[in-house]
Amino acid sequence: RPELSRLDKPRLGQDEELPARVECVVEVDRAFEDELAANELVFLAAIEADASVSLVRGATVVAAPEGATVTLALEPAQYARDGQPPPANAVVRREAKTNAFRAVLETLRDLLNDPAPLPPWFADCFLGYGDPRAAHYSELGELDGLDYGDGIRVPDDARAA
Repeated sequence: RPELSRLDKPRLGQDEELPARVECVVEVDRAFEDELAANELVFLAAIEADASVSLVRGATVVAAPEGATVTLALEPAQYARDGQPPPANAVVRREAKTNAFRAVLETLRDLLNDPAPLPPWFADCFLGYGDPRAAHYSELGELDGLDYGDGIRVPDDARAA
């Protein structure tokens, strides 16, 4: 069962209902500890005696395991909802090649929060439910102009580059 090791209060401007950071310590099998790396996404699962799964919570490995213990960062919103570390008895990890889900979500979040406008075809194509051919240059039609953001401030900068 995970033991709470760190619970930081919300910072100024953050949601007062959510802790800023929640960490717990879990014990893992020695054979498993060599496979875990910092910033890796894992899942805490509660597996019942009849092999059914009653609970799954996501967590991030804070640092490489020391001995048979590993420190995990829990999702603050989920912790606030549960009110305690999850009553898990198993740590589950995905294959390293396919464990990029968090990175993909963070990239999407950063793109959507960026003040620069995204092209209209981007969301549909990137999320996988649009026509990928719509992103091909031949389908985009004439451009009214290009917005270089703050990379090129005046036309002379573009010519010099």
